[in-house]
Formats: sequence, C-alpha cells, structure tokens
Amino acid sequence: MHRSPNHRLVKEPLPSFRFKQQSKPSIRKIAKTPGLLLFFAAILATFTVTATVSRVSAFQNPQQQPDMRGAWKSKGTNQRELVDQLRKSGIIRTDAVERVMGAVDRGNYCFLRPKFENESEKICYTDRPLSIGLGQTISAPHIHAYALEEIYPSVDKALRENKKNAKILDVGCGSGYLTACFGRWMNPPPNADDAASSANTGRVFGIDVRKDLVEMTRKNLERADGDLLDEGVVELSHQDGWKGLPEHAPFDAIHVGAAAATLPKKLAVQLKVGGVLIIPIGPQDSNKHQVLYKIRRIRDSQSNSNKKDSDKPQEYYSTDDSFRKDDFEIKTLLGVRFVPLVHGEEV
Repeated sequence: MHRSPNHRLVKEPLPSFRFKQQSKPSIRKIAKTPGLLLFFAAILATFTVTATVSRVSAFQNPQQQPDMRGAWKSKGTNQRELVDQLRKSGIIRTDAVERVMGAVDRGNYCFLRPKFENESEKICYTDRPLSIGLGQTISAPHIHAYALEEIYPSVDKALRENKKNAKILDVGCGSGYLTACFGRWMNPPPNADDAASSANTGRVFGIDVRKDLVEMTRKNLERADGDLLDEGVVELSHQDGWKGLPEHAPFDAIHVGAAAATLPKKLAVQLKVGGVLIIPIGPQDSNKHQVLYKIRRIRDSQSNSNKKDSDKPQEYYSTDDSFRKDDFEIKTLLGVRFVPLVHGEEV
C-alpha cells in the first residue's frame, strides 16, 4: 500500500551553487588565475558526476523503465471511466488487466470512514492513493494496474497449463482491492464473456499482519465480490508477511503491498519455477529510495529435477536456507514510496 501522498517516480534534484555577487570573478581573471581555474573546474566535475549518479541511483536500470507519463492524471465518476482513462494513457496495456480492473469496483474498497462514505465515493475514481485508516492506504489505481500488468504473464501461463493449481499470494491485502482483482482472474463474474467464467480456475490467498485489515478486506469483498469468498476462490488469514504462507506454497505469483527493508527470502523460496514476486524494497527514510522489483524464479537448484513441488516438505518453504540467489532473476521496475512491511512481533 502506498504512503499517501508521497508515491512518485523518484527524481533527485540537481545540486545548485550560489556565489555572492561581489565575489564573482570575471572570465578574464579566471583564465589568468590557475588556482581559480582549477577551483571552477572541480565544481563543474562534481556537478556532472553528482547529476549522473543521482539519475542512475534512482533507477538502477533506466532503460527498463515503463512509460508512466500517464500516472496521476486519470479520473472518472465511476470505475468504467477510470479504467478507460488508464487504458487511454497507456498505464493499462492488456485486455486482461482492463477486464479485471473493470470488474472490481474501487468504490467498494476505498471508504475512508463510515460517516464520509458519500464524500469518498467522489474521489475513489481518481488516480491517487487514499487513506483507509490505521495508518494505511489503498494504492493509486495506476500502481494497481502496473502490478497487474507485471504479474499477468505468469498467471496467464499457469491458468493455461494447470488451471486448478494456479495460486497467487497477496501479502498485505489491506483494503482488499488487488486481492479481489486476483480473484477475478481466477474466477470472472458470472456475466463475463470469456471461457474461464464457467469454472473456478485457481486460488488466491490474501494475508495481512493486522487482524483488523484482514476483516476490512473481508467486509469490502462482501460488498460486491462475496462470491469469491463463498466459492473458496479467495482465502483470507492473519499472517506475518515476512514468512509468507508455506503451507500453501509454491505460488505462481506473489504480490507484496508494503516495503521490505531487505528481500524476504522465505517469500522468494515460495515461488514456483517461472513464478514472479512483485515487491517494493527500501528504507522508510524519506530521503532514501524504495524500488519496486520483479523477481522471477528461473530454477530450483536444490530440488531433484524429478521431484514435484507438491512433494517438497513444508519446511523447505519455511526457511531462508532454501534460498539460492542464482535461482532468481531480478529486474528493477521503478522508484516508489510504500508503508513498511511489518514483522509479526512488531504489531
């Protein structure tokens, strides 16, 4: 979940230099004074290096950055208008993401406080994060769309190859919006016009370290997406996000809606080969960067090639010792600002 309103693409300001007017030497004097010439040459070099480092450190792999120029601009009076704006701006790129976001009404997941429900309805369809209380927020719609786009290829592959065993873990389910979107991928609403609507095709597990947020997700789902709970497509539980959900691992995709200080190795281990983990990592210091990463499992070097994931003991998914960095491919996505991923003992 985003920390409102400070989510942004990270851009560091270039350093500035100020000189007193009376002490500014002339160009001719600088040219004739080697000491001054060296002084200004050093300043110019520092300026150039600092500017370069600033831009590269913000995005470790700039050429991989998405076109986010349409972020923050979308606005509608209902979910359909919001989704159309996100598609028009290029934030939503695939029909699948457009369909699932159109099926889950953000207005059911962004109420601020009960007495302000009428007011919140007017701003639910604006591309901005909103407070949901308890120091938490629901992320801006463009971030939800972006996460869905990054996860979709892995989920689509899983659904095509083994529908009944497709699984997604949503860590930090918060208001429940993305949990519902994942659920609609697995089980579209009855009036959906695609083939998958005829049967349940997988499961989604939403977890949060705070019981009150788990209950918030449940109540929000019951507004219009209660069939996902009734039919067992979505399962909610109170869990420590750093530990994941080893009893239901491995997963085709794991989404984390809060920033971890370091990579939670247990979560990475709980991916299937080919599965992806979308997670923001970085400190909570406002002067430092958080970065959204896409981590894909490309192999399982510890497992016998003939051994199925279902045959592995639960302990395999419960320990950092199972993590091997060479089993994973890491891609930098973009700079972000999220609330912290809290350990269970800190609540």
